[in-house]
Amino acid sequence: NVCTAIAVILHYCFLVAFMWLLMEGVVLYVTLIKVFIKNRKRYLLGYTIFSYGTPMVYLCITVPLGIALENGPHYGTETYCWLRTDTYFIWAFIAPVIVVLLMNVAFFVMAVTVMYKHHKRLKESTIKSATCGSFNVTVPYTR
Repeated sequence: NVCTAIAVILHYCFLVAFMWLLMEGVVLYVTLIKVFIKNRKRYLLGYTIFSYGTPMVYLCITVPLGIALENGPHYGTETYCWLRTDTYFIWAFIAPVIVVLLMNVAFFVMAVTVMYKHHKRLKESTIKSATCGSFNVTVPYTR
């Protein structure tokens, strides 16, 4: 069925997009928290393999399940080419998306925490250097 094939391809493409969203969170984490990682280009290949491979493995599990489960095919209906919602098979898409979004929220919280701590330290050191610097500038001219 053409509609089933379109639904499977859409499912794969959307999962790939969300895996790349997850990789953006990983890059944010690596950039701000694991600052001194060498050879970052090597990691791009790993990100690519993960972003395209994980949805493929996931679909290799969910597509046969969707075909084998009762209540007919779970990909596509007569009105639309997407996952069927009346059989709750839509959760084959929603569950990974929720996991990705929760992981990105965690990465975001870690990044904001690191930036806040860095900003706080930078602000304290700036105040100290500004105070010492202004003292050093004013002392020579007071003679």
